[in-house]
Amino acid sequence: MRISGLYLGVLCALAFAAGAARADRIVMIDDLELSGKIVEEKPNTVVIMVLGEKGRIEVPRARIKSIEYDFESKAAGVKEDDFKGLYDLGVWAMSKGMYKEAIGCFERAKGNVEGVTDVVPRLVKCYEGTGQLDKAYELVKNEALTHPDDAELKAQVSEIGKKLGIDAANPNAAHKIFEGIEGDPKMKWNGAPNWANPTQATVYTDKDTGNQMVQVVITPQGKDKAVFSVIPPKPWNMTDVTSVIFKAVQSGKTKLQIAVMLKNAKGESFESQLVTLDPGSWSKKSITFEGTSFKSDKSNWVGFKHELEGREDIREMMILVYNHGNQPVTMYFDEIFFPAKPAPKK
Repeated sequence: MRISGLYLGVLCALAFAAGAARADRIVMIDDLELSGKIVEEKPNTVVIMVLGEKGRIEVPRARIKSIEYDFESKAAGVKEDDFKGLYDLGVWAMSKGMYKEAIGCFERAKGNVEGVTDVVPRLVKCYEGTGQLDKAYELVKNEALTHPDDAELKAQVSEIGKKLGIDAANPNAAHKIFEGIEGDPKMKWNGAPNWANPTQATVYTDKDTGNQMVQVVITPQGKDKAVFSVIPPKPWNMTDVTSVIFKAVQSGKTKLQIAVMLKNAKGESFESQLVTLDPGSWSKKSITFEGTSFKSDKSNWVGFKHELEGREDIREMMILVYNHGNQPVTMYFDEIFFPAKPAPKK
């Protein structure tokens, strides 16, 4: 029922005294507080359950100074693998101005909720709302990169860039660029062999930053993987190399799995274990070259039983992309490096 006056004041005192440590709070214009669980919000009133949800109070909005929502109570019923529930929780938190909490929900739900296409735009707004313009800029640039015909995204990149002080005429001044092998003009990038889906791999230069990346366009034709490769101007000596590291982003709607295959001077190929790449935003990945972390034709490509043989003379590295199904996918790879073991201390 609706209540007012002295009776409401008494109930406020009781409800605040009995309120749990985790609870929603309504602060009245006279600074009295109600502590409980908000269960309904109407145009003119707000309904809150108090006294261990035994009492129901409908408070006129005209008497409310502010409302404090308890995120943890709301999130308690959402499981970590309930990505749709996390998305809905993020939408609720965002609507209450709880951008920090919404970011956590959307980051976990991103790429995991079928049919939902607005996670990244919501993340951009939340990052802007928390003053994290650099992260908002990175996200919207990624979206524009994988959706080059979207004029609205391009305008948003420009708008957020201006807030960051990025000069469109000299964007490199605002960005420190780390070029790996993708920035070496002597590297030869090739599309797919005939046993994989058609793939185009070219070096792409970001016109805003001057950063060079490898652009990969996959056209599905019913095979289980897409492949592209890079051949160095002279063989790589990977004796002391521990892994390959890179950043990547992909435009698909599902998670992709990526492996590398290294070919030595004898023509023997060794395929690494897989890493997973979520859709929509840049991810840093590392694939180990150490230990028995490879499979090869020596064991009929079954099991990871082999070390990388002939690593002192590697002639080619192939990147294998699995799980893209029947969807065309555009990918970008950046900051591709081969970290080496630290030199022994003298």
